[in-house]
Parts: sequence; structure tokens; C-alpha cells
Amino acid sequence: MSTTLTHMALHVCDLEASLDFYKGWGDMVDVSPLADQKSPWLSSRGDEGKFALVLVPGATKPGKTVPDCDPEPKTCLGFSVETKQRLKQIYNQVAAKAPIVQAYEETADGARASFRVEDPNGYVVEFWTSAQAATQTRLHNVALQSRNMTVSRDFYKDWGDMHVLLYGKTTQSCRLVSNDSDVRALQLILSGSAAEAATEEACVDVRDVSHMGFAVDSREELEKIYKRAKANDLVTVDMVDMDAPAGTLFFMRDPDGYTVEFSYGQPLGAGYGPS
Repeated sequence: MSTTLTHMALHVCDLEASLDFYKGWGDMVDVSPLADQKSPWLSSRGDEGKFALVLVPGATKPGKTVPDCDPEPKTCLGFSVETKQRLKQIYNQVAAKAPIVQAYEETADGARASFRVEDPNGYVVEFWTSAQAATQTRLHNVALQSRNMTVSRDFYKDWGDMHVLLYGKTTQSCRLVSNDSDVRALQLILSGSAAEAATEEACVDVRDVSHMGFAVDSREELEKIYKRAKANDLVTVDMVDMDAPAGTLFFMRDPDGYTVEFSYGQPLGAGYGPS
């Protein structure tokens, strides 16, 4: 079995502003497979065909992936930057145009520097650099707040075929990657430090179509996962064949109410390369 995290979809209010933000500050490129794509696909340079940030228009108001769990905005996406000099340049430019959530700061030993900013939709984006940073600006992680980190970790290990890369030393968090990936691959960060007391009802926003997408390597494997999810009453949208580039897919919910898509036939993930 090969199940791979291939995309993160964000429900956005202003598509053009979002495109400008992620292409301008995140150095992402448009890899949409169709010329008239209504929901553009963006990838970091070098990750074309592997992982995409999908911007889905139609949100009626700025919002977070989990809007009611905590009054403070949460980090949803993280971009690694090649040098401190470049990070400071980005910070000075973006600070004049977008709300800063965390000002530029460095650790006491100077090994890591970062800042956080809100994108045009209210999602919090972190830009950072360290000795492990990429040689260019690239999407590095997707972060989710969890009421129970252990339960969420086991869900993504079990259903998403991911493995734990490491646990946070100072925070209650863990980093997971797809099983064929290493430390420089896109990471899913689960943190249970700020949402443990939230109720399930408060964590689910049915208006938000943001989701994470996993690709599998055969329709038979997709049907097997679908039947298992159905038996566990986790399916929110039944399996359906859609026009390209969506392929065959279904949606289910994770332990915190986040939407997760499983699909086969999308031009992303293992077995697909840049067009």
C-alpha cells in the first residue's frame, strides 16, 4: 500500500489576493493541470507533481481551519526560507501589507529565526529558517491543533500511512511524514497544547471546505479504505468519480473534525512528476 499526503486545500475569500500572497511571499508556482482551473494548485519549486496548496474560492468571511476552538489564531502552514537575510527581507516587505501575528525573532543561540503573519483569509503562516532550512523558500509543513494529540497521531498513522518523524521538545506536538519521505519532506504537525478543552461541536465548521488530501496507488485500495471508513461512520461525502483533475475520491473526518480526502487518479503524489 502507498498512501501519500499530496495536498492541502484552503477555503479562501479573495482568490486573487491569496494567489498574490502565496506566489509572492511563499515563492510558489501555479501547477494547475487545467487552463481554466477554478481552484488553482500551487507548488513550491521542485515539488511540482508531489504536493500542492489548493485555493478553493467561495469562503464568505476570513476564517481559520478550526475557527471556534481557541480565540487565538493558529499556524496552519509553514514555509522554510534559505537564509536569515532572505527571511528578514520577506518580513520587512510583508509587515507593511499584512497583519503580523509574531514579529521577527531569533532563538537565544541564533540557530532559528521566524515570524508569523496572517494571509488574506486569516490563516496564520509561519516563515522560518534554521540549519535544516531548504535551499529555497518552500512549503514545509501543515499544522493542526488537536484535542488529543495521541488519538490524532494514531489516526494519521493508521489511515494516512504516516510515521512520526519526531516529537516536540518544548511543546506537546509531533511531526509526521508520509512513509516514503524524510525530514525535508512536507510535515504534518499535530499539537495538543491549546485545544484540549474544546468540544467536538465547536471544532467543526461545516461551511469550511479546507481539507488535507491523501492519494492512494490504486482504485482497489481506495475502495478498501472507503469501506473501512464507512463501517466506522467516518465518511462525510461518499465516494464519487469526478472530472479531471479530481479523480475518484471521498471525504471523511479525523478525530478533531478536520476534513480529510482520499483519492485516486489525481496528478499528484507518488508516480506523478512535473508536466
